[in-house]
Amino acid sequence: QLGQDIPNLLLPQLVTFVHFCTHLKNNILLLYPSTHPPTQTAPYLPEETRLFLQRSCSMRDEDVEACWDAVKDVVWQGDEVLNQVKDEMSIQSAFLKYGGVLFRHIWPSTSTCINPDCQYVVDKKPLKLQGASELQGILFTLDKGPIAVRVHHFTCYGCKWIYHHDYHVMRDKHTEQSRRLYYKCDVIPDIIQVTTHYYIETRLARMWRNSMLYSWTSATNCVSIYNGSILSRQPMPSEWGIQEPVLQPEHIYDSFKIISLLEYHISTNSQLDVPHSVKRAHRDASSSHDTLIQAHRFDEAMERANEHIHQVGQPELNHRCAKCVRIIEENGK
Repeated sequence: QLGQDIPNLLLPQLVTFVHFCTHLKNNILLLYPSTHPPTQTAPYLPEETRLFLQRSCSMRDEDVEACWDAVKDVVWQGDEVLNQVKDEMSIQSAFLKYGGVLFRHIWPSTSTCINPDCQYVVDKKPLKLQGASELQGILFTLDKGPIAVRVHHFTCYGCKWIYHHDYHVMRDKHTEQSRRLYYKCDVIPDIIQVTTHYYIETRLARMWRNSMLYSWTSATNCVSIYNGSILSRQPMPSEWGIQEPVLQPEHIYDSFKIISLLEYHISTNSQLDVPHSVKRAHRDASSSHDTLIQAHRFDEAMERANEHIHQVGQPELNHRCAKCVRIIEENGK
């Protein structure tokens, strides 16, 4: 019946219409008189709702009315299939129930190689990155606590660059040592990696940073506040290697460094480049070999950023005005 009434509508318009109406149910009911039973489907849409749906779904008024006639009972009374996608938790439950897999995955931001020297790129063959590997990970979220996620990495068979979610790993031509280059972007990714298996939402990292900057909260107390604020932890899958995720103060510090450095490089239109291999890492005094110490991974990048800010990053250094500068001439000089 829906297809006969509005044959020119596209599937995205119809899907969007149903989702919006589901969220607007209480708004629609509010504009009906008190004599209207809440469990009874609203026969008509209020004018303000029709106008919103016209604009948001790119529909004519008659299309909105036809769509509402077709889906109003599903929207009002609910639907078992539709309820599976009403929010993220419902989607996760459906994935676990019917597929036995996790809904949340963390992927690299590109599916093709971006190395300008790669033979595939030079030959203009944008082949899909096929060398895939998967890890079990933990994502620390602001509203759900730590949750299990599957993390994917891609390797380019042409140049051997390894693509992670927020950076790629390449071998330096001059030193033959591995470097970690964060993707150039206009905004920081929603998720950042702090260890091999631990990831943090950027908005959560920003909250920790603001707590440290404005209320002098220590990293240890940031951990305590986060753990104490989680009302209910989601259980980890039985096969998960990390059953009890432990947030450490070091993770707070690393997230502070990463988002601050990324913001700096975005402002200067440059790329964050840090050591990845053990050969370029900070030397562990207790070992005779170069050992990668995560706490020192970003030392070089922070020193470069601080030096740049010291030299040209403060506009006030070049400020000259008659109120704060006096020019005194002596002997013609």
